[in-house]
Amino acid sequence: RNDVGRDNVLYVHVTLLPYLTSTQELKTKPTQHSVNELRRIGIQPDIIICRSDYPISEEIKDKISLFCDVDRQAVIPLPTVSTIYEVPLILEEEGLGQLVVDKLGLKAHPTDLSQWQELVRRLKTPREPVNITLVGKYVELKDAYFSVREALRHAALYHNRDLNLTWVRSEDLEKESSDDLLRSAQGIIVPGGFGVRGIEGMLKAASYARKNEIPYLGLCLGMHVMVIEFARYALGSDEPNSTEFDATTPYPVIDL
Repeated sequence: RNDVGRDNVLYVHVTLLPYLTSTQELKTKPTQHSVNELRRIGIQPDIIICRSDYPISEEIKDKISLFCDVDRQAVIPLPTVSTIYEVPLILEEEGLGQLVVDKLGLKAHPTDLSQWQELVRRLKTPREPVNITLVGKYVELKDAYFSVREALRHAALYHNRDLNLTWVRSEDLEKESSDDLLRSAQGIIVPGGFGVRGIEGMLKAASYARKNEIPYLGLCLGMHVMVIEFARYALGSDEPNSTEFDATTPYPVIDL
C-alpha cells in the first residue's frame, strides 16, 4: 500500500469457521487469531470470506466485524457446496463483486453470469455416464492428475455426459489381466510421468485400446507409450523403445 497507494490495494482473507458438535456452534476465535497474525506483519484484511460447513448467522458476522475490524458487509459467508463451480455465484450473491469495485474505486460493468449459472445447473442435472479409465504411475496421489481430471470433467459436461473416472495403477496392469482392469472403459487416458516404473503396464493399456478400438489419449509419456506400442505391433518385435528407457535400443522411436 505504501508503494502503490491505499486505494490500489485490497486484502481478502479466506478463513475457516470450525463447527463444534459438542456446543453446536461455529467458532470465530481461529479467525480472530489469524487476523491478529496478519496484523503483526502489517496486513489488515479489507474483506473476510468465511468458509463453513454450516450457515453463518448474522450474530457471527457482527462478531467477526467487531473483533476483526472490518466493515459488516465485508464479512462474506461461503458455505460448503456440492460443486466448486457454484462458489462464484455465491460470492456474487453475497455482494463481493460490488464490494471490490467500491473499495478500489473501479468502474462497474453489468454482471451477466447466466452462462455460469447454466453450467452449474447442468452439473447438478443427472446425465448419461461415460466411463473413462486413467492409467497412471501416481494414482495414489490423485491431485498429481488434478488438471487432467478437471479437463475430463469439462469435456464430459460439454458433451452432456457424467464423468465416471476409474483410476488404474500402471504397475497393477503388469500383474493382472487387462480385461479385468480395463473392460468397462469407453476411453483410456495415460498422462505424463517419469522413469521406467510402470511402463509395461502403460504399454498393455495402449495395446488393449488398439485391439479393442477404444479411444486412447496419451499425454506426454502416454504419447510415447502409444508410439512404442504401435511400433512393436507393426514390426512384430519387442525392440522398439524410447531412449529414455533403453539407450541401446536398435529402434529408438522416441529419442530424447
